[in-house]
Amino acid sequence: MSQRKNGTLFYTKEELDRAIENSSALEYALSRYQLKRAGNRYTMPEHDSMVFTPDGKWFWNSHGVYGNALDFMQIYEGKSYVEAVLTLAGTLHSPPMQAQETLPPVTPTPPAPTQEPVPFVLPEMDKSQKYVFAYLHKTRGISPQLIRPLLKDRHIMQVRQFVGMRICGYAGSEQDNAALYIPSRPDMEEAVRPYLQERQIVSRDVLHPLPEKKTVLCVTGEEASQLAQQGIFQEKHRLAMLGYDTEGNAQYCSIRSMNSIGKGFKMDMPGSNKQWPFLLPGSIEAKGVVIVESPIEAMSYRDLCTMTGSVYKNYPILALGGANVSLGIESFLANHPEISEIRLGLNRDDDGKHKEKAGERATEHLKQTYGDRYQISVHVPAENDWNDVLKKLRGIQPPELQQQRNIPMPQR
Repeated sequence: MSQRKNGTLFYTKEELDRAIENSSALEYALSRYQLKRAGNRYTMPEHDSMVFTPDGKWFWNSHGVYGNALDFMQIYEGKSYVEAVLTLAGTLHSPPMQAQETLPPVTPTPPAPTQEPVPFVLPEMDKSQKYVFAYLHKTRGISPQLIRPLLKDRHIMQVRQFVGMRICGYAGSEQDNAALYIPSRPDMEEAVRPYLQERQIVSRDVLHPLPEKKTVLCVTGEEASQLAQQGIFQEKHRLAMLGYDTEGNAQYCSIRSMNSIGKGFKMDMPGSNKQWPFLLPGSIEAKGVVIVESPIEAMSYRDLCTMTGSVYKNYPILALGGANVSLGIESFLANHPEISEIRLGLNRDDDGKHKEKAGERATEHLKQTYGDRYQISVHVPAENDWNDVLKKLRGIQPPELQQQRNIPMPQR
């Protein structure tokens, strides 16, 4: 029997324990879907890249997500964490307590049409990094001492993008300025068709050659810039924040605009794998990790710890890429068995701009998920998020006053 308090579903510790015992993604999927067997693995007929393994794990390779049955139910079926727990505990299918109506039947989210996944390609680094430095320091309050090494190590960089065009790879080394672009919209395909030429994609991240080269109809970054000057499309200068795997290869890239007035722009590069999100490394002696939502909040928290002399200034700081994304935590903990403490510093979400307190809900979820294996501490920001706290301490002026002081304002 599922539990309700004031009309809201909740679960008991016994139900959570039972759900964890029943968290085999393979067993759950076999009970609800027609899977296709391939050796000792199973796949979805509609999604060949979705794999279920005998150890109870689930991987959706084209989307860069994985986990157990709880993760599958939330990501693929769209259930809440509480619904997933109660379903695996075997209590959600019963009518709710003191309620006459029955719950609607559980139905999976209709599968998206099968399509070739877009490969992960690093955005083209701008020749100048001045806008990134000005934005992070003047607008966001991040210290130069933190920004400079992040730029040097390519954890952050200024990139250029073209509206209606998509980077598809590189025809040579970074020094060749050989980024290649193809249209990403039908209307743009028509507009740039006279300028497209056949070129070979040599690499997807400038540094590592592809085993097999591919020929595409495209324009180079320099040609795209010239077309932007002609008004065919717009050129934008944006901030990129990267995540790396254990081999030092970029696997994730979050893009955001650098305008402080007007509507902002945020996106993850297609093909990004949130298993490897933005990470500020800590000292080798650190036995804990700090969890925040975004890369800018990770930088802000590091600066705040340095300013206050906090012991957490030497901790690695992991930016999930969103309150409801836990893939990065699993990957980090698997690769750092020395970690014994998790410090949760997710957003407050009470600034009137958020429909729900996602940070608060995610904090409770993470406490329940990791509380039996790690020492958990929670640090809620005094403002909406850690960058708001940093800006207040720095005395950062509102965007309108910053414009009056002639701080460089890049295009978003």
